[in-house]
Amino acid sequence: MDENVNNTKAKVIDQMKDSKGLMREAEVAKKNQKVKNDIDRLLQRLVTGDQNPGIGTRRLQGVDYVLEARAKSGARVYYRKKGDDIVLLAISNKV
Repeated sequence: MDENVNNTKAKVIDQMKDSKGLMREAEVAKKNQKVKNDIDRLLQRLVTGDQNPGIGTRRLQGVDYVLEARAKSGARVYYRKKGDDIVLLAISNKV
């Protein structure tokens, strides 16, 4: 079993839907099929308890409790933990 994964199944709480700008950025990022697949994969790994999916997770400097899950394709998922759940804040493409 992967050492970064636990057996809990978290919920994703989507807070992006409250911002038209963030939703627009997510749509732009998902136009690239590789990035879209990697975003889906990052979210799936986070939901299954992987604390370090993709090429790693890091805290955003200057922002309390916001984490960035990253993939080689440039896919980025910004979130914070709320108990076992994942609060989805934003999705972007580095490229």
